[in-house]
Amino acid sequence: MASSDDSDESSEDNPEYNPIFQPPLIDQLKKILDEYPDDGQIIKEIIQNAEDAEASQMEILFDERSLNSEDGTKEKKFKKYFKGPALCVYNNANFTEEDWKGIQMINSSVKEFDPVKIGRFGLGFKSVFHITDYPMIISGNRMLVLDPHKSADSVCINMKLNKLHKYKKYLDVSHCLNALDGLFGFSQGTLNSGDFDGTLFRFPLREQKTNLSDNVYDKEKILDLFNSFQAEAPVELLFLKCLEKIELLMGGTSVSDRPTFTVKIADSCLDEVRERRSELHSHMKKVGRDIAVKTFSTKFELKVETQTSSVDKLEQSWFVLHYLKGGNLSEELVKLSQDESLSYSPYISIAVPVTNDPEFKGHVFCLMPLPLQNESLTGYPVHVNGYFALSQNRRHVKWPSADQILLKAHRDKSNRWNECLLKEVLVDVYDKVIQDLIQTCKDNGNSIERLNLVYKSIPDHRLITSHWNLIADPLFDALFRTPFLFSDSCGGKWIRPEEAVFNIFCSDVSSDVKTTIFRLMQKLSIALVDVPEHIIDVLKSKNISIQTLSQDFICQSMKSNSVYKSFTSEEKVDILSYLISDGSFSRLHGLELLPLTNGCFCLFEHGNQNNQVFVCKDEVHLFPGQEEKFVRQGLKDEVYNKLFTAASKGKFQLALLHEQRDVANLIQTTIVKYIGPTTKQCIQWNQSHPIGMDWLKRVWSYIQKYDLNCFSHLHLLPHTKTNGLYKISTVFLLKSSGSVDIPSDVCCCLEYMDIVVLDFIPSEIKSHRSIRSFVYLPTVENVFQMLTKVQTNSNVFANSFKSSMKQ
Repeated sequence: MASSDDSDESSEDNPEYNPIFQPPLIDQLKKILDEYPDDGQIIKEIIQNAEDAEASQMEILFDERSLNSEDGTKEKKFKKYFKGPALCVYNNANFTEEDWKGIQMINSSVKEFDPVKIGRFGLGFKSVFHITDYPMIISGNRMLVLDPHKSADSVCINMKLNKLHKYKKYLDVSHCLNALDGLFGFSQGTLNSGDFDGTLFRFPLREQKTNLSDNVYDKEKILDLFNSFQAEAPVELLFLKCLEKIELLMGGTSVSDRPTFTVKIADSCLDEVRERRSELHSHMKKVGRDIAVKTFSTKFELKVETQTSSVDKLEQSWFVLHYLKGGNLSEELVKLSQDESLSYSPYISIAVPVTNDPEFKGHVFCLMPLPLQNESLTGYPVHVNGYFALSQNRRHVKWPSADQILLKAHRDKSNRWNECLLKEVLVDVYDKVIQDLIQTCKDNGNSIERLNLVYKSIPDHRLITSHWNLIADPLFDALFRTPFLFSDSCGGKWIRPEEAVFNIFCSDVSSDVKTTIFRLMQKLSIALVDVPEHIIDVLKSKNISIQTLSQDFICQSMKSNSVYKSFTSEEKVDILSYLISDGSFSRLHGLELLPLTNGCFCLFEHGNQNNQVFVCKDEVHLFPGQEEKFVRQGLKDEVYNKLFTAASKGKFQLALLHEQRDVANLIQTTIVKYIGPTTKQCIQWNQSHPIGMDWLKRVWSYIQKYDLNCFSHLHLLPHTKTNGLYKISTVFLLKSSGSVDIPSDVCCCLEYMDIVVLDFIPSEIKSHRSIRSFVYLPTVENVFQMLTKVQTNSNVFANSFKSSMKQ
């Protein structure tokens, strides 16, 4: 039997429509709280609301008072909304109708299409439910309490301030005044007038587990929030357009006490910062979601002061540049900018730390800083702010997953937006920041502090993190086409890499040597630049030729300009020490850098017998008057040792003093210089002369190691009685030795026959191993032998003399 539903097949019917089932509000809020961790991000979201409301000042108070607790009696229903302790936040802007509407929405925002609002980026305000079950907002003539435990149509409790006394069924006004009287100007007069100037958020702490959350809040957790905020406070105001001051307070309702912590824009720059911020804010509002006809940028120096109640204030300075790109944008960037599901603007700003901070880590902002990490998110030496597409909880920038990159899979619009923003906007902004810093450096006389700031702002390509390295190649390509290097030569100038000589030595050198080389470069008008190592490294990575302070380069420069000859002796030795530090000497040919003992310098040139320069130490004192033939004494060991090695290899005119012939020639030249011609067997000699007895003893001490025959032609044997200086080849006889003594008459006869009888010879002469071949002992045999050498014409006289000597 057919059913009644099928009986009338010709009749028309309609499908059944049912609503989609939504989870309870409590469950939705729990999910939001899971996405927003219970940390310092909560305060950032509250700051965001103040910024979006265009407030300039904000105060955050922990009201520690225990208020309106349950007493077991039948109580007014709204008493729990005024319980204490509570976290209270005030800003000096009033809620608009849009704000009232937006804060009562859970899954979207009225700000999501407003290009100047932070709140459009997520569900951040709902993170306050970590702290409380009953957030309260008071602004203008209204009070709003959010009670997620009520039915969906009763969650938002809106009340007029001047009608609170009429809600007798729900509210005892005394409970309200207990909690609010004296709080940021709130009073009975506020209720009477029905108007509160500014906006007050009050979050009574959750003191026990509820259906919404088991996260119980107390003073310790509030202090954790405060400490987290203080850690980031110096950068919280960097990229905001309205907020100028934020204070943290502890205690009761009296907010006239000194704050426990303050962060603010310094008064010294406040007027300029307000003006520049206002220009940006107005321009972005005017452009809205359209593409600007041309690019807009504004820059300023921002000083941020922080102060705790127990510590003197600290000040950090920043160079900030805001940039909204317009004009010629790529087709994809234009399309994404106008996509309503994204609703982003091609806006980027950068903050460069002017105050030196060795621990600085470049961070990412979406007007507010994203949560800090152990390492820099970007690897840049600057903070980067922009309208990036973020994760739902505003903690991370969206990037393609590893699988998407590996498989080159389809990327969603958020990922594509972030990549376009980096490639097309951040590259331009970063380049402009560097160029503006260069101009600021010029305007400040190219001071070392400003110059260091320029170089410090250039990223180290080795540190840039994944995704953020998208800008590396285009940024460096643009930068290297510009004069971004400073040289203080020729009065100071900015140059490109190909024009520069980099302050890089090819070996370790002392500070004194470096100073001398730097002065030499200045005198030679060489465009020397001194840059951090990371700039050198990136130039090399781009295969850009780097001219360093190599020994060859310095030699070539000196050969084309002899200005170095006017340098002091010490400076010339410094230059020489660097040029030979690698052990190479060939490059020195033609340079007047060989230091001599006479204080002069001579050319390094090819050697011959007439221009030898000896490398030795103590020996030079044996040859007074010939200082030009010896390398300077007292050179540093590293210089002397290099010259010694060069001499041992026969480089240039350098020589070692080890040939007997060289020693003999030097002694001969010294004797001629101080005594005169040496053609006679004996020359007159002054013992107090520069080459007197002391000198003679030193010479004999030195030639102990040599064969005396090589020195036989030299006048080196003294006759102390006659002050004669005889050639060693002369026939000598000692008058006495031990018990033997030649009679004086015999001595006279011997001297008549040109046999020199010496009364005494110094021990330095006597100790030479070959001296007995020239100076004979007073024996009969020696006398007879000497007479034989004389080759007299009378053999009879010789025989008779021998016989008489025996008798």
